[in-house]
Amino acid sequence: MTSRQGKRDFLISVTVWGLLVVFTLITGILLIWFGWIRFPWTDQILQKFNYQRNKSRSFRVLVLGDSQLEEWPMEHCLYKDMERFCAQNRWGYVNLAHHGFGPLEYRNRFREFATDYKPQLVLVFYYAGNDLTDMAYRQYRKPSQPQYGYVLTGSRIRYLPREGFKNDREENNMDTGSGFGGHSWDEFIENGIDPVMIEYAKNRIRHPYRIGAEYVNPHLLVMGYWKPEYLTDNILRETLPMKHACYQTLREFEGMLGLADFLAARVWFVSIPSPVQVDTVHNGFFRKLNFRVPEHLIHSSRPQELLREYAEASGCDHLDLLPHFRQHAEASSLYFENDDHLSEAGHMLAYSLIESMILDRMSSGHEKTAGGWYRPGAHLEYRHWEVEYQMERIRQDSTWLAAVIRKAADRSISVDSMLQIDAGYLVDQEESSSVIR
Repeated sequence: MTSRQGKRDFLISVTVWGLLVVFTLITGILLIWFGWIRFPWTDQILQKFNYQRNKSRSFRVLVLGDSQLEEWPMEHCLYKDMERFCAQNRWGYVNLAHHGFGPLEYRNRFREFATDYKPQLVLVFYYAGNDLTDMAYRQYRKPSQPQYGYVLTGSRIRYLPREGFKNDREENNMDTGSGFGGHSWDEFIENGIDPVMIEYAKNRIRHPYRIGAEYVNPHLLVMGYWKPEYLTDNILRETLPMKHACYQTLREFEGMLGLADFLAARVWFVSIPSPVQVDTVHNGFFRKLNFRVPEHLIHSSRPQELLREYAEASGCDHLDLLPHFRQHAEASSLYFENDDHLSEAGHMLAYSLIESMILDRMSSGHEKTAGGWYRPGAHLEYRHWEVEYQMERIRQDSTWLAAVIRKAADRSISVDSMLQIDAGYLVDQEESSSVIR
């Protein structure tokens, strides 16, 4: 009896422990699957799984953009709403957006994934508030690499703390003299940045998940310190360096469109406006950060006009959100207070336009995907901007300018004519290297 009882107790014990192990494994898998528990290696596995699943769909969407297109901690954002639409229609959805991205990264990410993923619809989101200076302010013009394991795709990627914020929170005592981005808090104050905004930036570093009027993006402090003309550079493009950046941006897009056409993918550019183009409510916030904010920025649509002209000439499509944002009854509510990112209301308005003008038309069959639409060389319409920029570079280099003067004398032509010849040669060289890469 004792022996039988012992065996039975042993079997019961093994069964119970086995069930506990199975239950623990299932619970762990579910917690990891729904993102409640995260490890770098589990993120990579889930990202790769979701990528392959989306790649297997018969119709595939690829999204390129910056932080406006990341997954935000609210019910409605462009990332989530587009993902829901694609899931309902059984479309593949890969979102390669990442904070800090600009035209260099858009082309880089597209080139890296497009030939494998083979999208039928490519949505390129251009943010008028900083995409041009993402190109202009980069000294070496190399794409930045995001810190993720495989590819941003599917609902398994959650809103994460910015690594820079995390490091500053761990390494710096924010209540003393240390600061952010290589500058002390006192430096920011001495440079005219509002002390209240600095305190709000400290709040954001301490609590990177939180969004609101009292949580200011500290990178804006650095930009206000470094480039007070940041807003006018992006929106008015009045200077030669900004015209140069415009040309470089279009050249990056040119490299994307040729590949998209080869893959028979339809390309839509979607222009997201800066808040200073929509209303004047945010002007005070930007001025507190030392930015120059002329009143006439509200009337400018130069970034959108340039992209519309280029899209039409290239054969692709363009959706400009600016007029719709300006007509909104509560335009100031479309962006977070003390921030330049879209609020939930802004995301919802933007998505409603994207859904009605792009996604619904594709799902209903009114819009078809096919190759042969691409008309190469549309960016060359603005080649004179690049020539003017290169001419000014030569003028600023005394050795280079002396060589141009000698060549002009040898050829019996004016110095300006020789400058144009040399500058044109530089532009042609850049064009050749752009095609190669």
